[in-house]
Amino acid sequence: MNARLIHHLVCTIAIAVVTASGIAHAMAPLIGKTTAPAAGARSGKPLLAVTGAAPGQAGYVHYFLLRLPDDTVEVQVGIELADQRIAWSFPGLGVVVSPFMEAAHFEAGGQGYDVWHLYGLRPFADNAAMSKLQRELP
Repeated sequence: MNARLIHHLVCTIAIAVVTASGIAHAMAPLIGKTTAPAAGARSGKPLLAVTGAAPGQAGYVHYFLLRLPDDTVEVQVGIELADQRIAWSFPGLGVVVSPFMEAAHFEAGGQGYDVWHLYGLRPFADNAAMSKLQRELP
């Protein structure tokens, strides 16, 4: 899978998670606007969160906290593959597929990084959409 496609897929799924969770709809009263739930919204179905990678979770969007060499931190987003590896865009390396990391310190491009897994989310509530994503990942 080429790097641009992985980056686009990860960004698209991250946006789908936000849209599907109905955040815009839930925030409407706070910002004084009325909005209808987005197409494909969860329709009252709970948002499924996980604490790590596991079989059957291909397509789940995982969020990581990354400490950069200059001690700044940023959130990185990755997508879980069928073998529990994560496809993500990593500073200095570009798009990579790596083993899932709960918490780790490692060197990349001569720089030291710390990474902590925050959580993973199932991006689609309905099984048909999730199955389609899982078929398209490879």
